[in-house]
Amino acid sequence: MKVDNYDKKILYELDLNSRESAQQIGRKIRLSKVSVIQRISKLEKAGIIHNFISLINYKKLGFTNYHIYYSLQNLSQEKEEQFISFLKQNKEINYILQLDSKWDLMITIFTESNEKVDNILNKINEKFGSFIREIKIFTIITTFYPGRNYLIQTKGNIINPVLIREKSDKIEVDKTDKEIIRSISLNARMPLTELEKISKIKAEVIRYRLKNLIENGIIQRFTIDFNNEKFGNAFYKLLIKITPIIKEEVLMSEISKFKSSLRIHHIMGEKIIEADFEAEDDKEIREVIKKIKEKFGDKIKELEILHVYSIRKIDYCPI
Repeated sequence: MKVDNYDKKILYELDLNSRESAQQIGRKIRLSKVSVIQRISKLEKAGIIHNFISLINYKKLGFTNYHIYYSLQNLSQEKEEQFISFLKQNKEINYILQLDSKWDLMITIFTESNEKVDNILNKINEKFGSFIREIKIFTIITTFYPGRNYLIQTKGNIINPVLIREKSDKIEVDKTDKEIIRSISLNARMPLTELEKISKIKAEVIRYRLKNLIENGIIQRFTIDFNNEKFGNAFYKLLIKITPIIKEEVLMSEISKFKSSLRIHHIMGEKIIEADFEAEDDKEIREVIKKIKEKFGDKIKELEILHVYSIRKIDYCPI
């Protein structure tokens, strides 16, 4: 499917708020409601929009986010698929990436304790330990989500960014809230009437609770699960190790200014920034790296480029 400027504008609006109605989007980009509906349908059928998802502030629910990188050895394609299938079945593993780099796999885990992480990793080692050459574990302190600003020519400040920080008071949610969070995280564009049928909760109650979840910062954004390959760009991760003389926030702020910057993570206990980019090609990501090195010079101790060639699981809901 050829994506034109109107498609990009629609994708941009959906990235900002995927619950926004076709009529609201149409007013912003000067298209009819019918045309917006048709274009969204085509983007879904083409696989560019894989799903409509919600960004949940897991810290407010009492969870911590761990990023685990695996370097594998002596693994046949069949055994690799068994390994990935095993990981996908674990509900606490929310994100699985296949990488072209020193690291072969990256997974994320949301849990409430270090003990649970250790238990998950031990189970993985028991079954596939002989195929694991090396493992690196990162605990995420802060996540900054500038969004897909490359879809349109934005000027000035980043619009509607998402920031998840370490210091966040836990908010207790009941069974009903959890059910709403879970349902809306799997399909952020789901109408209240459909949510009502699934949850057996009245639409007006869902609307009220959903409003509170947003105001309390638990649901931070309704966005899209995006297929880079179908769209025509590529997904990269940069692991940037810096010297103690520079603050992580300074580097994170600079990285967020790149139009292809998608997510930026500050790692606990190490002077490392993990940055996600959706760039057009290798040339663009090399230009990003060049500018980072020019800006920070010898303050960059090490920089790894990881090309993500497959997303095998994506689920941003920790509950």
